[in-house]
Amino acid sequence: MSNLLIHVMLNIISPFSVYLTELVSKLSITCFSLPTSPFNTPGMSSAIFILNSIGFSPILGIINLAKELNTSLGLYSLLTISILLASILDISKIEANKLEIVNTQYDINEVLDDLCALTKARLGEKPIEFKTNFDASLPKVLFGDYVRLKQICLNLLTNSVKYTKEGFIEFKVDYIRKGDVVRLIMSGEDSGIGIKRENIDKLFSKFERLDLEKNISIEGTGLGLAITKKLVELMGGSIVVQSEYGMGSKFTVAIDQRVVRPEDIQIHQNVVEVVHTFEGKKILVVDDNKLNLKVAEKLLGEYKVTIQLVNSGDESIEKIKDGEIYDLILMDDMMPHKSGTETLKELKALPDFNMKVVVLTANAITGMKEKYLSEGFDDYLAKPIDKNELTRVLNKFLK
Repeated sequence: MSNLLIHVMLNIISPFSVYLTELVSKLSITCFSLPTSPFNTPGMSSAIFILNSIGFSPILGIINLAKELNTSLGLYSLLTISILLASILDISKIEANKLEIVNTQYDINEVLDDLCALTKARLGEKPIEFKTNFDASLPKVLFGDYVRLKQICLNLLTNSVKYTKEGFIEFKVDYIRKGDVVRLIMSGEDSGIGIKRENIDKLFSKFERLDLEKNISIEGTGLGLAITKKLVELMGGSIVVQSEYGMGSKFTVAIDQRVVRPEDIQIHQNVVEVVHTFEGKKILVVDDNKLNLKVAEKLLGEYKVTIQLVNSGDESIEKIKDGEIYDLILMDDMMPHKSGTETLKELKALPDFNMKVVVLTANAITGMKEKYLSEGFDDYLAKPIDKNELTRVLNKFLK
């Protein structure tokens, strides 16, 4: 493995080091617990990582970005590790009670459309019929954590794709309504390999991969279903498994969401963020990770801003000292040699420095936003960058 690839891997791993340490010490997961097979499956798609990085942007944008990145076998391996680390981060935050459920208004039809598009893209050329069955009377606008809801369903559908060679996959959504609350009943059924009865209880264990000898060529980390079950429980829901070995499986999830009344929908629509373009505005992005810079450049390109990219705090300081003026600075915090917080302090010490600086961080846990604001940042963007949040920040500082 090249020194460059090792360096990039370390840059990706470093922001998660605190969570990995916590995971090992508090959850008794050692390095020897990590499965080796995911690292040996180059088929682990880089598109998944890119998808997470840009917040479920449309499939076409993902494909175009993947082409621009010129993905190689080495990058596949790198991104596989990134996916594993992101999964470990989810597990650690859930079990340390640090994962927040963020409830907002959302259009359930948009969520279902995204899930269908992602599943169809994942199917590729497999001879599988993807069927959908959604209750047409399902209330359109709901209140809940649609990001986690989408993550739960996508994990289940992805599993069906992985373990079904031919036949069908059916994604079904029904509901039961009581007053202003709907219980979403979402199921994914397939004609895949199925699960042995004695293995069903093991499904939701961390790093558990069943029938490993038979399924050695199937990509996976053994974390997806463990995360799914914990997310379902965190949202007050339930998950049921039905399976016949050699015939297929059916996973059913039930989660309550609140129905948004028409008058509240109108209020929400009045304050929804509108995507503007900002010709003539100049943004500096500071991040030591080249892939993160590429993703940020792709996202910001839609807003017609002028973008400059640097990969260290020192470079950003030199830009300002050389007289560069920016309408906004997006600053990663977890950088080697000089963190974003340390860089901000040095920038604020420069004469007449008054540019707006927004922190970019994977530390999306309770209390971190307040901490960064107290350090002097003007706002906060969690990684992976959510496009709606990015729009909000740009509207706030560039309009």
